[in-house]
Amino acid sequence: MRVIFIIVVLFLSSCSVNQFNDYALKTGLEKIQLGVIFIDSNKQKITADSLPESTYITFPVIPGGITGQVLTDSMYTVKVLTDSKFSLDLAAISKNILPYAVPMFSTSYNQDVVIIPKETKLLRIGTFAHSTKTYEQIGATGIASVGQNVITQMMLVYFDRPARVSGLNNEEGLKIEYDVMITQPGFVFLQVIEINETHFRITASDSQEPKVITIEYAQATNIST
Repeated sequence: MRVIFIIVVLFLSSCSVNQFNDYALKTGLEKIQLGVIFIDSNKQKITADSLPESTYITFPVIPGGITGQVLTDSMYTVKVLTDSKFSLDLAAISKNILPYAVPMFSTSYNQDVVIIPKETKLLRIGTFAHSTKTYEQIGATGIASVGQNVITQMMLVYFDRPARVSGLNNEEGLKIEYDVMITQPGFVFLQVIEINETHFRITASDSQEPKVITIEYAQATNIST
């Protein structure tokens, strides 16, 4: 009986290790540096004296899609000083995040979007900014790359395998075109290219430009932090 017991324990331990490895990042982004800036409705950086001195940045998860509804509480929260930088350690928090990766949901956000292979599991990490005093949401928040006089919207997305995402979907009067080729599993940045005011194209990005959390200040003028 003792031998059988030892075998069972070893089997369960092996399962536990394998499960942990499933939630560990082996390729893709593992740690990224992010700044925090405030922008106006034209995506121009604001440097007013009235800006909040610090902000809570939270990172919930959008399972099964590139766009869609946030369906989890924050997986990670950090207090950040305005115009400062912090490190988002994806490898450290992957065990809590990766279980939410699932095949693409059939929703209005994905109605005309095709992913191959269809078994591909994915998720997107969302971002929100909150007052450090009231914890109220400050304004529209996202991730962006900052080039010379250009701020490009980015998305931080996880794929569990190489995949292709394509299609053209209509979301609240906007045309969202997908032309995404993923060559390895892990977290990647996708960029949102503005074709015109109502047409956007999402593609994979290898941009080396600095990445920031952008907070639209138009909704933050009455927030005191």
